[in-house]
Amino acid sequence: MKLKPLRFALHFVLLLVLPTGCATDRAPSGGPANTLPLQVTGVTPAPGSTGIQPSSIKFTFSSYISTAALRKSLSISPRMRGYEIRGGGYEAEIRFHEPLEPDRTYTITLNRSLSGHRGNQLGNSFIYAFSTGAVIDSGRIGGKVFTRRNQPAENVTVFAYRQAGTLPSRPLSPGNQPDYIMQTGTDGTFEFHHIQEGTYRLQVFVDSNRDRMFNHEKEMYAAGRNMLVETGASGLVYRLTSPRPSPQQTAMQPAPAESTGSVTGSVQGATGTIVVEACHTETRQCHTIAIHAETPSPKQFTMDELPPGHYIFSAYLPGKSNSDQVPPWNGGSVIPFAPADRFVISSEPQRVRKGWTTGNVRLAFPEQL
Repeated sequence: MKLKPLRFALHFVLLLVLPTGCATDRAPSGGPANTLPLQVTGVTPAPGSTGIQPSSIKFTFSSYISTAALRKSLSISPRMRGYEIRGGGYEAEIRFHEPLEPDRTYTITLNRSLSGHRGNQLGNSFIYAFSTGAVIDSGRIGGKVFTRRNQPAENVTVFAYRQAGTLPSRPLSPGNQPDYIMQTGTDGTFEFHHIQEGTYRLQVFVDSNRDRMFNHEKEMYAAGRNMLVETGASGLVYRLTSPRPSPQQTAMQPAPAESTGSVTGSVQGATGTIVVEACHTETRQCHTIAIHAETPSPKQFTMDELPPGHYIFSAYLPGKSNSDQVPPWNGGSVIPFAPADRFVISSEPQRVRKGWTTGNVRLAFPEQL
């Protein structure tokens, strides 16, 4: 009885159905880009657990995650080196190889830049916390970062350095690692959760090469108004600036009056020279006027000859004033620290229509911390 043809057929079928090669950290191939945000669908042990000494943390995701992508976006506080990441699928595991400190809150942050194999990123940074003691830290610090053209700035890196006392005690240098790291979401907001109570210095910058180090000579940054902030602070506002001197603002070429509109509004909470800006949400072009307020009471302003469209309005207090031209906004400095000019941004865009005057623009400078 001849069985060779049958054996050959079975061998051919097995070659087709059995996987070949070694297992690799490789995403499934094919498929369109995923427009839904990546989600963390489960964590073990449960978030907020206390009195535990886990040997590993397991995450489950809504999309395939590579180990390399997870490693680049993950940070643990307090910092530790004795751990490994095992992933390459819809699940990932962080295994600890050194004892955890007693009575300490640990946070694991997955930055928003973490993306699935089809390019879908987290909607916001994901923070997971647990405590080896009976109490978990509850400190919070939150704020929002804008671009120079008043748009929400996403994927901006925010470092938090805990300080000893109320004076700066830790320099911002590449060798001095931050206590906490996160990134802004699609709306430009950030919020640290479960951090130790105390005083912090924040470093806000665009990590363009993703090396988790601030290059103050090349990367955009936001100095903010205060060098130090306390836990519990919320509503902090930052605006990005370039490390190189920005060109002076140039006067916009006026459009024909019959094809433009006007806006009226008021600014309050500050005195002296106030610069009001109107930035077009599509063209990103900004129009500015300077007004003078004698008291913090609402000061009226009017902006004419604005091309139709939607605008984000803002105002700032220039540190230096020149009566011959509108003084530019000063973004300050991080190293050494110098505060940025005070500014405020409207929460909603205003529509300008041809031949119409739009009102109800209200800008109020917050109280200084």
